[in-house]
Amino acid sequence: VQVASYSELIMYGLTSVAVIIGMCQMRKLWYDDSRTLELDNLLLIIAQTGVFMYAAFSIIGTFFQLEDHLPAFLASLLTLIQTTLQTVFILDASCRFACTS
Repeated sequence: VQVASYSELIMYGLTSVAVIIGMCQMRKLWYDDSRTLELDNLLLIIAQTGVFMYAAFSIIGTFFQLEDHLPAFLASLLTLIQTTLQTVFILDASCRFACTS
């Protein structure tokens, strides 16, 4: 169980850094503010609520036994952070486009 938690910590940490780098690079593209919330973005937000609920229950469950399950607690916390970053990245990127002069 500990190996899985440490693997999740490393994986979610690296992917969070990758998403932040992608966000910084994506800011250079043009932004279309007339885009509305499309079906795929709406489904992404609905799926994100399920991830929030799962992560919240995992955090609550491991919080009361924190000294025994610290890696699992941190992995659940990083899951919440990484999926939020990734959802914000996808929602922002769906409104951006490349333009040539």
